[in-house]
Formats: sequence, structure tokens, C-alpha cells
Amino acid sequence: MDRNKPGVAGVIIRNDNRVLMCQRSMDSTLPGMWSIPGGHIEENENAVFAAVREFFEETNIKLSPEVLQFVGAVPVENNPDKPFYIYLYDTDDELMPDLQGAKDGFEHSRCRYVRKDDIPTTTSSMEKIITKLILK
Repeated sequence: MDRNKPGVAGVIIRNDNRVLMCQRSMDSTLPGMWSIPGGHIEENENAVFAAVREFFEETNIKLSPEVLQFVGAVPVENNPDKPFYIYLYDTDDELMPDLQGAKDGFEHSRCRYVRKDDIPTTTSSMEKIITKLILK
């Protein structure tokens, strides 16, 4: 799979068989929808570097591309021709976003860790990735 194709990239944080999800702010794209931190891949940027950059810009949490595992791509909800590349980071630490300190933290109104049976309203493709590939 060509992970240099223009699209979107994001990171799923998994801790204790839970994943970090963030609710989109009412004045952002997909208002009120729960998703993972991520965003557009810039021109000449590789998807994994975009995922790391976007995750930091939205959460104020720095990750290294080397710790991320590519898990797949799903269509972007409002643009199905564009891929959403998803990376996974497993951690023993419960990393919590600093939305106030993050450059683009305003894109989310809140974040929380969820278990498989507690996934809030999200896109069907994101829910499939989380339930089928990420959570047991």
C-alpha cells in the first residue's frame, strides 16, 4: 500500500485493552463525532510522519515514528476517495492529551479511553478498525 498517497493519518493509543478517542469540537469537521487524533498529510510528507505531527499538534504528546505500527487504511468519512492511514501505539502508560496546551487542541472538546463495549458514536469504518483489529 502506498502510504505517500494524499490523505489523512492518525494514531490509536492502546492502553490496558482500551483506546484513546477524542470528540470533535462542534466548530470542527465532523462536529461531535468521536475519532482518533489525526489530520491531513502535507505535500511530500509520509503518512507515519503526518500521523506523529498531527497527533502532537492535537494532543501535545510527542511520539516517535519508530514506535508506531501501521494497522490499515479506511476511507475518510466525508471524502471516501481519500485514505485515512491508521497507526497503533501500545503503551503501559495512560497518556492523556493536553488539549489546552496543544496547538490544535481546540479541534477536540474532550478525550477519554474506551473499551470495546463502550465505543462512542464514530464512523463505521473507524469502529471496525477499533473493534476488529485493535481491541479484543
